[in-house]
Order: sequence, then structure tokens, then C-alpha cells
Amino acid sequence: MAARCPICRKPAAARKANPSAPFCSPRCRQLDLGRWLGEAYRVPDRPVDGEPGSEQARTPEREDEDEGAR
Repeated sequence: MAARCPICRKPAAARKANPSAPFCSPRCRQLDLGRWLGEAYRVPDRPVDGEPGSEQARTPEREDEDEGAR
């Protein structure tokens, strides 16, 4: 079973036969790079309110500690 290109979902050959792997073609590889450079893909640096884990970011105990440091 061949892997699928993450951009167009077409079958993508293995790296030995395809220098653009895991993409199916150089075009899809360039599209992916453009998305990274255009910031379409992002890695969050901290949880946003309403996302899982955001409750741990600001608990009442931590708010008290923060106010004491001011």
C-alpha cells in the first residue's frame, strides 16, 4: 500500500523512487513549503482559552502568586 500525499491525497511513491516523498510531486512539496512560510500552519506556543489544557495555564493559586510579584 502506497502512502498518500498530504496535499492532494494521491498515492505517493516511496523515497527511493520519489525524491519529493512524502509528497507525490515537487509541486505539492512547494505548496506545503508555501503554507509553512505563509504561516498557514502554526505550532501554538501556549494554550488559548477554551482549548484543552488552558485551565492549567491560569489557576486561582497562580493568579495570587502573580499579584504578589507585582
